[in-house]
Amino acid sequence: PPGAFTLNRLEVVQLLSGQAAISIHNARLYAQLRDSETQVRQSEQRLNQFLEAIPVGIAVFDRTGHFVYQNAKAQNLQGKPGSAESTVDQLVEEFQLYRANTEQSYPASELPVARALQGETVHIDDLELRQNGHSRPLEVQATPILNEVGEVLYAVAAFSDISHRKRAQQVLADYNRTLETQVQERTDALTRQWEMLQTLVDHIPVMLAFYDAEGALILVNRVMQETLGWSMAELNQIAWLE
Repeated sequence: PPGAFTLNRLEVVQLLSGQAAISIHNARLYAQLRDSETQVRQSEQRLNQFLEAIPVGIAVFDRTGHFVYQNAKAQNLQGKPGSAESTVDQLVEEFQLYRANTEQSYPASELPVARALQGETVHIDDLELRQNGHSRPLEVQATPILNEVGEVLYAVAAFSDISHRKRAQQVLADYNRTLETQVQERTDALTRQWEMLQTLVDHIPVMLAFYDAEGALILVNRVMQETLGWSMAELNQIAWLE
């Protein structure tokens, strides 16, 4: 009917229409946000599954040196989970970290994670973890994670038990030492036999010379050297058998 939409009523309708449009827009934004959060959670779950499936320990530290993540393998290798309150400086005492095959505590400033937080990429295999009377040699690789301007945000350490490799290296080293000892003993025995042979031929009162299969002079006695007036080196230059 005429006059049904007065100026005041039109203003109310416009206000309601604007609010409805804003509500629809906000609902769409909320739906997008919810979808994004769902995707983020799914991505985080997949990433966590990947990290848990990796057969090496993974530990992540923030720029202050505190734990922010450890996978199950890391906790297993460490013997216990690292405390979120622990810093890199406390790791040596908390996990009893030593230089391999020594009684020297590993310097905290030289730990791979500490160096990665300074921007280095580090690889070591001289770290030993000792707990409950057992020693576990570890190989550790650590790398920094940087922001867009090159500042360190995190440090990631990947580590694994290398007990089998160390034992194999020890077996090989022991074998080499045994072989070297046997070679030295054999060499000493041959030297003694050669010296004894030289002594025997030196007491024979006639000139004697011995040659190998190629005709090279390998031994002469003292009588021959004194009679001819030549040393073993000089006699060896003479082609006696030609």
